[in-house]
Amino acid sequence: MTVAIAMVEGSQRAEIGRITVERTGACSFNAELSDTGALAVFRAGTFSVDFTALETVETSKTDDAAVTILAGAKMRCLASQFDGACDRFNSEDAPRGLWRWRIGPMEKDKSGNLQTDRARLKGAVAYMKGKICVR
Repeated sequence: MTVAIAMVEGSQRAEIGRITVERTGACSFNAELSDTGALAVFRAGTFSVDFTALETVETSKTDDAAVTILAGAKMRCLASQFDGACDRFNSEDAPRGLWRWRIGPMEKDKSGNLQTDRARLKGAVAYMKGKICVR
Protein backbone atom coordinates (compact mmCIF):
# COMPACT_ATOMS: atom_id res chain seq x y z
CA MET A 1 0.00 0.00 0.00
CA THR A 2 1.29 3.46 -0.88
CA VAL A 3 0.02 6.67 0.75
CA ALA A 4 0.80 10.20 -0.39
CA ILE A 5 1.98 12.81 2.11
CA ALA A 6 0.71 16.26 1.21
CA MET A 7 0.91 19.79 2.52
CA VAL A 8 -2.33 21.74 2.14
CA GLU A 9 -2.91 25.42 2.80
CA GLY A 10 -6.20 26.87 1.65
CA SER A 11 -6.69 25.67 -1.91
CA GLN A 12 -2.95 25.02 -2.38
CA ARG A 13 -1.81 21.38 -2.19
CA ALA A 14 1.70 19.99 -2.67
CA GLU A 15 2.62 16.33 -2.41
CA ILE A 16 5.90 16.15 -0.51
CA GLY A 17 6.39 12.43 -0.17
CA ARG A 18 5.02 8.93 -0.19
CA ILE A 19 5.03 6.05 2.25
CA THR A 20 4.93 2.52 0.90
CA VAL A 21 4.08 -0.07 3.56
CA GLU A 22 4.59 -3.83 3.31
CA ARG A 23 3.39 -6.26 5.98
CA THR A 24 6.20 -8.51 7.22
CA GLY A 25 4.40 -10.21 10.13
CA ALA A 26 1.19 -10.17 12.17
CA CYS A 27 1.92 -6.67 13.44
CA SER A 28 5.20 -5.74 11.78
CA PHE A 29 5.88 -3.76 8.64
CA ASN A 30 8.55 -2.28 6.42
CA ALA A 31 7.93 1.31 5.44
CA GLU A 32 9.74 3.11 2.65
CA LEU A 33 9.55 6.88 2.78
CA SER A 34 10.31 8.68 -0.46
CA ASP A 35 10.66 12.36 -1.35
CA THR A 36 8.66 13.50 -4.36
CA GLY A 37 10.86 16.56 -4.68
CA ALA A 38 8.00 19.07 -4.58
CA LEU A 39 9.47 20.88 -1.58
CA ALA A 40 12.54 18.78 -0.79
CA VAL A 41 11.69 18.77 2.92
CA PHE A 42 10.81 15.13 3.29
CA ARG A 43 13.54 12.71 4.37
CA ALA A 44 13.72 9.45 2.43
CA GLY A 45 14.56 6.13 4.00
CA THR A 46 13.41 2.62 4.80
CA PHE A 47 12.33 1.52 8.26
CA SER A 48 11.12 -1.67 9.91
CA VAL A 49 8.51 -1.34 12.63
CA ASP A 50 7.04 -3.97 14.92
CA PHE A 51 3.93 -2.84 16.78
CA THR A 52 3.35 -6.15 18.62
CA ALA A 53 4.26 -4.63 22.00
CA LEU A 54 3.03 -1.08 21.21
CA GLU A 55 1.55 0.39 24.38
CA THR A 56 0.74 4.00 23.55
CA VAL A 57 1.41 6.70 21.01
CA GLU A 58 2.02 10.23 22.29
CA THR A 59 2.79 13.57 20.76
CA SER A 60 5.30 15.84 22.39
CA LYS A 61 7.32 18.89 21.55
CA THR A 62 11.06 19.27 21.33
CA ASP A 63 12.85 22.58 21.01
CA ASP A 64 12.46 22.54 17.23
CA ALA A 65 9.41 20.43 16.36
CA ALA A 66 6.54 18.21 17.35
CA VAL A 67 7.51 14.54 17.67
CA THR A 68 5.72 11.24 18.10
CA ILE A 69 6.60 8.68 20.78
CA LEU A 70 5.62 5.08 20.02
CA ALA A 71 6.06 3.44 23.43
CA GLY A 72 6.78 -0.28 23.11
CA ALA A 73 7.30 -0.26 19.34
CA LYS A 74 10.44 -1.83 17.91
CA MET A 75 11.79 0.37 15.13
CA ARG A 76 14.90 0.17 13.02
CA CYS A 77 16.24 2.33 10.21
CA LEU A 78 17.35 0.10 7.34
CA ALA A 79 18.47 2.77 4.86
CA SER A 80 18.59 6.56 4.65
CA GLN A 81 19.61 9.12 2.06
CA PHE A 82 21.53 10.95 4.81
CA ASP A 83 24.90 9.69 6.03
CA GLY A 84 24.78 8.60 9.65
CA ALA A 85 20.99 9.00 9.98
CA CYS A 86 20.36 5.27 10.49
CA ASP A 87 23.14 4.97 13.06
CA ARG A 88 21.73 7.90 15.02
CA PHE A 89 18.13 6.69 14.75
CA ASN A 90 18.97 3.10 15.72
CA SER A 91 21.14 4.05 18.69
CA GLU A 92 19.33 7.13 20.05
CA ASP A 93 15.72 7.38 18.89
CA ALA A 94 14.49 3.82 18.24
CA PRO A 95 15.26 2.51 21.75
CA ARG A 96 13.07 5.31 23.17
CA GLY A 97 10.29 4.86 20.58
CA LEU A 98 10.98 8.39 19.36
CA TRP A 99 9.90 9.30 15.84
CA ARG A 100 11.19 12.82 15.13
CA TRP A 101 8.37 13.61 12.76
CA ARG A 102 4.81 14.32 13.64
CA ILE A 103 2.28 11.72 12.51
CA GLY A 104 -1.02 13.03 11.20
CA PRO A 105 -2.43 16.39 10.23
CA MET A 106 -0.37 19.45 11.03
CA GLU A 107 -2.56 22.52 10.95
CA LYS A 108 -0.71 25.81 11.08
CA ASP A 109 -3.31 27.45 13.33
CA LYS A 110 -3.68 24.41 15.59
CA SER A 111 -0.08 23.30 15.95
CA GLY A 112 -0.28 23.60 19.73
CA ASN A 113 -3.37 21.41 20.07
CA LEU A 114 -1.68 18.33 21.50
CA GLN A 115 -4.84 17.10 23.25
CA THR A 116 -6.62 16.57 19.92
CA ASP A 117 -3.55 14.80 18.53
CA ARG A 118 -3.31 12.56 21.60
CA ALA A 119 -6.96 11.51 21.34
CA ARG A 120 -6.62 10.84 17.62
CA LEU A 121 -3.48 8.73 18.11
CA LYS A 122 -5.08 6.78 20.97
CA GLY A 123 -7.95 5.92 18.63
CA ALA A 124 -5.50 4.90 15.89
CA VAL A 125 -3.70 2.50 18.27
CA ALA A 126 -7.01 0.94 19.34
CA TYR A 127 -8.05 0.52 15.70
CA MET A 128 -4.70 -1.01 14.73
CA LYS A 129 -4.72 -3.49 17.61
CA GLY A 130 -8.36 -4.40 17.01
CA LYS A 131 -8.45 -4.57 13.21
CA ILE A 132 -4.95 -4.79 11.70
CA CYS A 133 -2.84 -6.69 14.22
CA VAL A 134 -5.48 -9.30 15.04
CA ARG A 135 -4.07 -12.80 15.35
